[in-house]
Amino acid sequence: MDISDREFDLLKEYVLRESGIDIAEEKRYLFTTRLSDLLVGEGIMTFFDFYSVLVSGTRSYLVDQLLALMTTHESGFFRDRHPYRVFTDTVLPETAKRRAERARFLPPRLRILSAGCSFGQEPYSIALCVKRWLPTQSVFSEKDITIIGTDISALTIKRAKRGEFSDLELGKQLSSRERQDYFSRNGETWQLCEEIRNMVTFQQVNLLKPFDNLGKFDVVFCRNVIIYFSIEGRKTVVGHLRRVLEPEGTLFLGSAESLYTISNDFTSRAVEQTTYYTPS
Repeated sequence: MDISDREFDLLKEYVLRESGIDIAEEKRYLFTTRLSDLLVGEGIMTFFDFYSVLVSGTRSYLVDQLLALMTTHESGFFRDRHPYRVFTDTVLPETAKRRAERARFLPPRLRILSAGCSFGQEPYSIALCVKRWLPTQSVFSEKDITIIGTDISALTIKRAKRGEFSDLELGKQLSSRERQDYFSRNGETWQLCEEIRNMVTFQQVNLLKPFDNLGKFDVVFCRNVIIYFSIEGRKTVVGHLRRVLEPEGTLFLGSAESLYTISNDFTSRAVEQTTYYTPS
């Protein structure tokens, strides 16, 4: 199914308006490769007709399907691995120390956000790190830990909650021991164990809109997400992330992402290969 210049422009602007995702001209093929089967299944003959249905609101479920299909789901457990080492070896101990100093006044708690979590590999990786780290300290117990994963698509969130992954979706960073200890084979997929799944809750969130209702977080992961937004979209998302981050909190971005020209509200820190950010 071909897409005309006008149809591309209309759908590009619609996706940008609804999600902040900026689809470049050279990636117009994404509309034809990812949406053609959906249009055929819905009996929609052209991309213009599809756009008309979207803006009419007569089939509202198509908006979520569109966003689920157009969002990049390239991920894996412990993607790049080194940010998770810094998280476990540096950020978690520093956070525990701060909490211990305030223990007389505030109950211990550790809140972590995985923004734009796709099928859940990132928040589940965080949960695995926390699970292994907890016995090494005395400040937090498992009941003190909150890990929330968010995504714009309800369909993607539903999938993430299942905790089922193909070999490709597991990625290359998961060790054979980790796979053995925390996953079981289920036909063509791998099922993450219930213990780790129960450590994570999921919510549908559009990062372009304020999500202060989620509360404050000690650590925010938003890795390999803002790179797909327009410049203005990046500024908006980072502003929202700043508002939900504790004053001494930590923000992790992807290896190819930075806050240069995006925000002056953070100070960068570098440990080994990882750069992370704290509020200024």
